[in-house]
Amino acid sequence: MFLIKETCLVCRSSGNILFFKRIYDEKTEKWYWTQYHKLQHKGLLYFIKGNIRINITTDEKIFFYLVNNAEYTPVLENVMYNHM
Repeated sequence: MFLIKETCLVCRSSGNILFFKRIYDEKTEKWYWTQYHKLQHKGLLYFIKGNIRINITTDEKIFFYLVNNAEYTPVLENVMYNHM
């Protein structure tokens, strides 16, 4: 699990990569997290602070996603086979 620019939370569940956005509710005057995107990958999740890429390593492939700074949506940049 990691936080991107204190706005987007990315975490791994049993079979998905979940993206949550931090939203302020004016009625209750509280912050809460809401899920806005999901990737169907089952693997390990890597992110280096300051980088704009998310790496997802599965048994067969490694996926490289770019994170859009305006909407914090992942865009698939590259896929390569994992021969390890």
